Amino acid sequence: MIAPEFLAVSDWERHALVADLRGSFTGYGNTFPPPSDGTINSAPVNVDRPDFTGHVDGRLDVSRDTRLLGEVRLRVATDNPGSPNIQAGLAKYPIYTTLGGTFGFDQNFNRLQISGGATVDRTDYQWSKLTDGTSTSNDDRNFTQYGGVGRVSYDLTPASNRS
Repeated sequence: MIAPEFLAVSDWERHALVADLRGSFTGYGNTFPPPSDGTINSAPVNVDRPDFTGHVDGRLDVSRDTRLLGEVRLRVATDNPGSPNIQAGLAKYPIYTTLGGTFGFDQNFNRLQISGGATVDRTDYQWSKLTDGTSTSNDDRNFTQYGGVGRVSYDLTPASNRS
């Protein structure tokens, strides 16, 4: 298994940027032969698995009271072994990719803060390669997910300078 990670955080007086990238690859170095009696194996012949999760977050300080927020994220992985979604007769686990983003704002009105944002994520599965040399589509598993986030907060006891 190899598992590199990368984290970068800005140190700016205004604005902000964070990049957090983590990946791994689990390789077993060999394959499992298909059953010799012609039956279909429930486990893939090749069980190597990539896994990557990464996101880049940013904040743009438009003014003292207004900030624009954004995030781009990516996930590349396979189904977990034992998942009920695993097909019988696979040569290897199909890889899926989820790409998404969140875009929003923070606005201060004295001690009142209003935040809002929208999210969208798209997940696509690659075709499954089977041990008999054919491929089958996973298009029925692809989906797009939309969401929204909102928050209103009020500072009841503002910070005071006590000595």
